[in-house]
Amino acid sequence: MMAPAMRRDAWIALSLAAIVCAIWTPSLHGSFQFDDWNVIVHESRVHSISAWWQSMPGIRPVLKLSYALNYELGSGVVGFRFVNVALHACNAVLVFLLLQLLSREIPLTGARESTSTRTTLAAATAALLFALHPVQSDAVTYISGRSSVLAGSFSLLALFLWARGPTRLNWLSLACFALALGVKETALALPLIVTLWWAVGRSARHSTNGADMYSLRQVLAPYLLVAAALVIIAATLTPYPQMIASAAERRTIDGNLLTQANGVSYLLGQTLLVREPNADPALPYVGTLNSATALRGLMLLALLALGCALFKRRPAWSFSILWFFAWLAPTNSFIPRVDAVFDRQLYLALIGPAWLVARSLASARWRIGAAIGLLASMGLIALFARQTLSRHAAYENEIVFWQDVLVKSPANARAANNLGMAYAEACNTTAALEQFASATRLAPEDPYARVNAALLRHGKLDGVPADCQQSHAAQSTEQ
Repeated sequence: MMAPAMRRDAWIALSLAAIVCAIWTPSLHGSFQFDDWNVIVHESRVHSISAWWQSMPGIRPVLKLSYALNYELGSGVVGFRFVNVALHACNAVLVFLLLQLLSREIPLTGARESTSTRTTLAAATAALLFALHPVQSDAVTYISGRSSVLAGSFSLLALFLWARGPTRLNWLSLACFALALGVKETALALPLIVTLWWAVGRSARHSTNGADMYSLRQVLAPYLLVAAALVIIAATLTPYPQMIASAAERRTIDGNLLTQANGVSYLLGQTLLVREPNADPALPYVGTLNSATALRGLMLLALLALGCALFKRRPAWSFSILWFFAWLAPTNSFIPRVDAVFDRQLYLALIGPAWLVARSLASARWRIGAAIGLLASMGLIALFARQTLSRHAAYENEIVFWQDVLVKSPANARAANNLGMAYAEACNTTAALEQFASATRLAPEDPYARVNAALLRHGKLDGVPADCQQSHAAQSTEQ
């Protein structure tokens, strides 16, 4: 028979999955948006398993295989969104199980029975805060955000398998790590996370013997070898080098670091709900140092230093802070990027802050403090759930999607151009031309909006239905 604690954890895991599905299921009936058209709808290489196979080797092969499987099932946009929600629910359960394991390394203090209950409560609360945070819409509701969700699934499973037996080689964990890398490059952070988990646990146990160091080398080396092998394969058989070189032509290393100082600060604000979620924030490139960027950079360095300084005295704080930065490191550091940030980059990074908040609320020793912590946890979960349910409306269709982006970033020329395209596809010529004109004013050097407006007036704009093409040409003639 199953032990009481295992039965309890099983019921909690099922409840977590049910809550996550209940909150995210209303998002299933939205449309394809933004990158969905290029990487899914108009990408013939993911329209069948055979087409996917013939396109290999290529970038993100496991992610593209998931799209091909969706097409084979023939479930349309609802099927694509359902897979995202199901993966997200599984990830919430994995977060709960992982944080249960982590609490063995960094336990709460107090009576044994009450500590076990509070530890479980903290892990469950953190899993819900992670899963229901409205910023996760960019990864879960947005179909192309699957790269973050699916890579998160394999990364969390790899870490869970390792954490259950960190002193021996775990082939299943390594296989999951390889699959995660086949989904998204951010999985390269996993060896950092393994090191962090080991180091914080060792510090908490005050262990200093050489065997621990050997264990770390023994466990970490296979992950580094897998990462190195896949990086070499990607560099020789895929377009990754050309893509990085193309981005580097537009972004210098120092300029990218300055831009990412603003970018990571923006993501930190999204974590703390300083701003509402935004599917396309379009942060500007920063080529030279200015006072605002310098202050943000210093703030991030101070926070990172705090995480290192608290390593022995406050291992939970240290782990949470360093976890946040570690998951952002692969894409928010030295590698040049055309777009500085998207909310979905926070997908796994959120787990660290969520655990810190949940653990702090569950750590009160006195009854009144425990009651206040429980009420605060429930209130925060309810707030996140309400905001996430409200956020689903932005993904109803492309017009609503880009209107939402423009409300939050009015200077976003790409959003104005894409809203113009959405209006054109809906046969609304006047609104389309207005948005193309707005995009041209916002970014005079960008020719796309001007070209789109000209093509629209002549009834030759790609992607617009044939019956709308004639309507656009007639309306333009009248105007």
